[in-house]
Amino acid sequence: MSEEIRTKIEEIITGIKGRVDFDKGERLQNDLGMDSLDMITFFFDLEKAFSIPVKEEDIGQYQLTIMTNVVNYVASRAQR
Repeated sequence: MSEEIRTKIEEIITGIKGRVDFDKGERLQNDLGMDSLDMITFFFDLEKAFSIPVKEEDIGQYQLTIMTNVVNYVASRAQR
């Protein structure tokens, strides 16, 4: 299931940034080049795609700027 979630998240990022080299690293901003507006769009699209709320405080608490953490966060909430 985590691989399916990761694939969908990569599709969301690609929709925002265009072609992205996901092999460059895990950090959405530093490695994948997402800026603050991209991140706002990303969290909005993430909520929509997975039908889960992403609380502002969760972004820092769960370090949701790192791909693996985003996948784990979505997986834990999608099961509820």
